[in-house]
Amino acid sequence: MDIYYTNFKFDDIGEKEIAERTNGFTASDLVALLREMQITKAHNILEKVREDPDQQELKNFKLKFCREDFEETLKKFRPALSEKDIKRYEKMYADFVSGGVDIKKQKTTLY
Repeated sequence: MDIYYTNFKFDDIGEKEIAERTNGFTASDLVALLREMQITKAHNILEKVREDPDQQELKNFKLKFCREDFEETLKKFRPALSEKDIKRYEKMYADFVSGGVDIKKQKTTLY
């Protein structure tokens, strides 16, 4: 999972907690969440600069994310797949791996 946020620096939240909190998210869901977090952070920084262009903390700026950034963004997101969908796909995969699915029959029912 760390491949998706190798360029992200977090202050007070770790990869393990992010993984637990985003359980059920697809890779695309996770990428969208992280991108939204970047955009939200950028907007917040720009707002600070507009309010006070001479802020010292922004002169030597390094982008780091904190728990608050993650929490704020996570409120906007839900996994693309429901628990029901996940169970259905897991069953399909298990049937396929065990040889319980006739590929020829499956192919004709899909078209």
